[in-house]
Amino acid sequence: MNELGNINLNKGLTNFEIENIVNSIFINSASQNTIFRGVFMRDNLNLSPNKEEIGILNLDSIENNGTHWVLYYKSNHNCYYFDSFGQGPPEELLKYLKNNIWASTFVLQEIGSKYCGYLCICLLKYIVEYKKFRNSFCKALLAVYNIMTNK
Repeated sequence: MNELGNINLNKGLTNFEIENIVNSIFINSASQNTIFRGVFMRDNLNLSPNKEEIGILNLDSIENNGTHWVLYYKSNHNCYYFDSFGQGPPEELLKYLKNNIWASTFVLQEIGSKYCGYLCICLLKYIVEYKKFRNSFCKALLAVYNIMTNK
């Protein structure tokens, strides 16, 4: 077991599981409490973004059970978006952030796999630790690779 808990890459994470894992990782981190905005469905975002925030977003509607987890990070006027399928951000997030968004465009996850929530949590952990999306992204990818290959 590691700080992400018992990892089952064949089972997707619920919003409650993501929140519990994030809270357990950052229990003593003051920065997590100030910039982690929460876990949302794409059509259930807050009214307006903070100056700096990180959120994990499900691309499904609040009316449904959920489909795929993605992550966004806003730091002042810079916005970043991560989707392990390499797709662009949903319209609701574009309207919410109201800034240009740098998005990852390469595929890290196979269709039908269910570990997108773990990828988002790893990236969130490194963003909070290093405060830079691009540096964090590389470190998170290495951490996920190590988890997936049991290293």
